[in-house]
Amino acid sequence: MKQEDKSLPLTALSLKGNQNLDRPQILFGVGSLCALLRAKRMPWLETLSLASCRIFAGSVTELGEVMATGVLRRLQHLDLSGNFLDENSAIALVGGVRASVVPSLSKVTFWDELPSLPWGEGAEVLLSGLLKGVDELPKNLEISNMY
Repeated sequence: MKQEDKSLPLTALSLKGNQNLDRPQILFGVGSLCALLRAKRMPWLETLSLASCRIFAGSVTELGEVMATGVLRRLQHLDLSGNFLDENSAIALVGGVRASVVPSLSKVTFWDELPSLPWGEGAEVLLSGLLKGVDELPKNLEISNMY
């Protein structure tokens, strides 16, 4: 008997501005999104926007770890602007944006304004990690500070 395909036919998912995504009592938060991604329920996803959702380091780390498993191979644009990174989440994101796991990725947006980085040293770690792993990045990857 053939297993029923339970994937969702989504190519774009925008949760932009939903500032409740990082609260444990929320039914559909970052943890739920990551569970759906791990279960390969969104294999067609090309655009994922979690901009200005007030997501903190733990959730960004979880997303980076999920991306590193290769479940978002069709992802072209990831927008995490307006959220909070720290060193650990920055390292997890570096692992999640390698060409071997997201070969179609062409644009990543991490912040809105460079002068007022709310997440301190995470930016340095992220950019340093991206530069060190430049051979592993998708070709023509644009790292942006504006959507």
